[in-house]
Amino acid sequence: MRGKAKMLLLPFNLVWLALILASLFDKNVAYNEDKVMATIQQNLIYALFPGDKWPQTRYTFNAGNGFTHWRYNQLFDIAENDNTETPRGSTQSNDAFMYDEWIFLQQNNWIYLQSEWVYRKNEASYLEGEWIQNKVNVGGINDAVSRLINKVERFTSDNSNLYSFNHITAENDLKEYDAAQKEIRIRTSLRISPAMPKEEKKRRLSRRKKFLSKFCQCFTPSSTSPPHTSHHDTSTHHEPSTSHPETSTPSRKNRCEELIELIIRCKVFIRDLHSEGAEGSLIDIFSFMNNYQPLGHLRQILNLSTVQSQWLDKAINERIYQEHLENKMRKGYKNAIVQGAGPVGLYAAYKLFIGGVNVTLVNDRSENYTRNRVVFFDRKWMSQLRFFLGTEFDDLFYDNENGEKSLGRILDEDIGFVNIKHMETFLMNRLKVLSNYINGQQENQQEKAFLNLIYNTAVLNIQTDYEKPLAILGAPVKRPDSFDFNHVRKMLTNYEGVVVSDEIIGIPFDLFFCAGGARDQIRTQFIEEPKQLTESVNYGVVIFDKENTSIKVFEDSAAFYRDPMVGMTEHLVNQNINGLIEESSLSKPLKTKYANLTEMILKDNQIVVRLFESNPTLHIASITPRALVNFIEDLENEKGNNEDLKGYYDNFHEELQKRWAKALFSYTFSTRHPGRLGKVVIEGHEDEQVASSSTGYRSKGKARKPEQILSFDSYSANTSTFYVGIYGVENPVKEISGTKDSAIIAAIGDANTSAHFMTSSGTSTGKFG
Repeated sequence: MRGKAKMLLLPFNLVWLALILASLFDKNVAYNEDKVMATIQQNLIYALFPGDKWPQTRYTFNAGNGFTHWRYNQLFDIAENDNTETPRGSTQSNDAFMYDEWIFLQQNNWIYLQSEWVYRKNEASYLEGEWIQNKVNVGGINDAVSRLINKVERFTSDNSNLYSFNHITAENDLKEYDAAQKEIRIRTSLRISPAMPKEEKKRRLSRRKKFLSKFCQCFTPSSTSPPHTSHHDTSTHHEPSTSHPETSTPSRKNRCEELIELIIRCKVFIRDLHSEGAEGSLIDIFSFMNNYQPLGHLRQILNLSTVQSQWLDKAINERIYQEHLENKMRKGYKNAIVQGAGPVGLYAAYKLFIGGVNVTLVNDRSENYTRNRVVFFDRKWMSQLRFFLGTEFDDLFYDNENGEKSLGRILDEDIGFVNIKHMETFLMNRLKVLSNYINGQQENQQEKAFLNLIYNTAVLNIQTDYEKPLAILGAPVKRPDSFDFNHVRKMLTNYEGVVVSDEIIGIPFDLFFCAGGARDQIRTQFIEEPKQLTESVNYGVVIFDKENTSIKVFEDSAAFYRDPMVGMTEHLVNQNINGLIEESSLSKPLKTKYANLTEMILKDNQIVVRLFESNPTLHIASITPRALVNFIEDLENEKGNNEDLKGYYDNFHEELQKRWAKALFSYTFSTRHPGRLGKVVIEGHEDEQVASSSTGYRSKGKARKPEQILSFDSYSANTSTFYVGIYGVENPVKEISGTKDSAIIAAIGDANTSAHFMTSSGTSTGKFG
């Protein structure tokens, strides 16, 4: 592999376009805090920083200075032809060719590479500036630009009404259309028939009057719409009109339907542009449409693609189902199993279904299982999610009309920043809606399309002694009581070739995607065991839930520190870790060895901290001091020799980690915002000073209500320290055979290459083909 995990290349003949998602990483990042390398990939992280405060974190191309070594090599790799004789492209949009880079490489046969320091682990090397011959395959990029120009011209020609709307008025019009359709449904439910009992007539008349009165008060026509007079007939002698004041004419209704069709086409165009292997894998779409006149129409297409409405959600369901049926006719594969319901697994289920394959997603955890970790989604993801999630996308990433803060945020360059538990919940709920829609289609009795989401069920093994390889479903090892055999069997009613025996269900498959994480057992057993790609480093992470999601703890949404450890002295002393050990019931040798743990921690040269803040949560991660790592390892060893005291050791460990976490927060907050000390407190510790120099939570004996109260998240691997190394598989695809037919197993996401919060991980789409 080339420094980063490669996307899959399927070693079989009937290659089809589907999804491979991988978590990308830069192995240099954890060691580059002294001089942050300005890589485009790291913009997934640094998009959080204000550009004026952290200009060195943003990659910008300057023709006068030439390229850095790393960027030239990156562009060379992106443009290099693969085994299909086409440019391999980038697995994320942030790496793609900028417009200025493309122009420069076309015009120059010789390129100057800047001198620069390169940091790896604890070593630094200096690269001299040099002139080199330009060997980038610019021709492949030229072809991509030409293809995109043709696509945009064809789209603009086929959609002559493209400029009949703008995205702002379009969204307002469709909101009114949603309201009109809702009114029609309500009015229909309030209709009165002569045969109705008298009491039912009176009840409906009362409800109808209240509804019409409320609707007349709250409805305001769009300023972009032609003026209309609202006429709601509230007479009890006539049936109310089923037409909305804004849709009372066929022309108005037709205009809305025309708008919906146009927006769906725009969404699909942008989605496909950022799909696996498309032009968005080679060129930075934002950069080109803003600087290259032949692609100027892309801006209008992109703007309209962002419009969302409830009625559009229904149209999206229809589009996904139709694409499934169309693609199904061209595929040689019928059934896919996705093991794992993280963002990658859930998203893979959607992409596989739209690609024409019936999908069964299996997860050994409850659908209510949550993980509290922030993740970044690059533009390829966001373009796909904007189409798939519909209105749920706006609910996830934008503040609502009532001023309530969103769970996630859209950063520069259309990068998404959200807690993984929220993304999983939104994707799961959206798949459920889609599954219900599929099951509700009349023609589906013949098509037999399905999208199953099965939780509390494990893939125990794959058996190959059947005609086709069989995935064996059963009770999760750690939670056997959660498995509902009858429920799972009922869900698989439409699945052909199911084998049932002794509380175990076997289902045949054509494609099996391992998305179960870095420890995926099916991946290890049937593909290969992952290899460690980076040195393991011990990290600590603390996750706080914010009581008031509308108030930020830190001015910036992210902060990186690599400071002298001596700065932690005051904050560690305040937590009295030495006293905790002295007063404990640990063994005397252990207490003696670490009697001065605080001082031992302070012997480290520096403290490395990375902080991320979303609206609901605050994440602080750090490289764990060596002394603390040693103490925890000795503590775990002693616990292993005292099984009867396991509960005591666990409680002591939790308290130790919380004290370290509080010291870490106190240091980080007091360093960043010395003027706000006492205004942000940790729940249950309101009387503790953030630092001795703080005015504290109390002033002159009077308690002051803090602006923000943080609480330890109880549903995550919180206040924990652990070793992190990047692991990956060299050959993530394998063909396995049954007695008569074969199937493909592929590792995706963390099962392909693991990633972690502290190593500047982002999530991106990829391809295989």
